[in-house]
Order: sequence, then C-alpha cells, then structure tokens
Amino acid sequence: MKIFFTCSPKKLFELREYYLAIHRSLLSEGHDVVADWLKSGIERHSPTGIRTKISRKEFYQQLERSIEDCGILLVEGTVDSMSLGWQIAKALEKNKKIVFLQIIQEDSPPIHPFIEGVMNESIHFSQYSLENIGEVLATVLKWD
Repeated sequence: MKIFFTCSPKKLFELREYYLAIHRSLLSEGHDVVADWLKSGIERHSPTGIRTKISRKEFYQQLERSIEDCGILLVEGTVDSMSLGWQIAKALEKNKKIVFLQIIQEDSPPIHPFIEGVMNESIHFSQYSLENIGEVLATVLKWD
C-alpha cells in the first residue's frame, strides 16, 4: 500500500527513535512509503546537521503530490503542528484514509483534541509505544 508518513519537524531529532520505528515497520511490511524524507530530515535537524533550504512553493507542491499519490496518510501527531492540520484537511478533501498516531503518555488525552473535532469514517486514531508500534500499524493499516 502507498503510505505518506508525516510528522512535525519541531521535535524530529528528539523523537527520531519513534519515527524511525514507524518507518522500519512500514518497510518491513512491504508498504511503499511515498516521499521518503525521514532519514534526511533527521540529519538536517540534528544538532550538527546542515539545514538545506527548500523553497516554500516546492515544499507545498511536494506535500500536495505526496497526499495525491498515497492511499493512506499516516500522521504521527504527538507534537502539534499547523502543517499536520493542513495535511489532514487536504487528505480529507481528497477522500484519503488517515491514520493518526500519538505516543502513549501519562498526560495525553484519550484522543487528540484536533482529531476529535474532525473525526469521521476516514480517520482512525491510535496511541502507540516503541514496544507495540508494529502491532498497532498492522491493525490500523488493515482497516477498510
């Protein structure tokens, strides 16, 4: 299945272990990851990384193409981001399925407030940990 995996770049380096676990799980299950930018993004956001600039127009066009090309938009939404909200809205416009993941934390709400507001049959919400990410993805990506 073609999956566009996206997350907030705000804490990309700090949460890389979680994001890479999702990425590995997707690839090990044979999914096609659309616009596979994760490893280069982590390198750019590391304390010693070189932040290469991309034009805003090019970035916008890449996001639009990625959403258009995917079967499922997989959002890691632990870190709030307006960009993620825009991507979710765009995917809903295009009738794409959306899986919204959030790291299990003591203080996390049972469902992300933004997702609760737009919840419909096109969105599946799930919480995960490093220990169960493979199982969670196997379950949510079977959803029709």
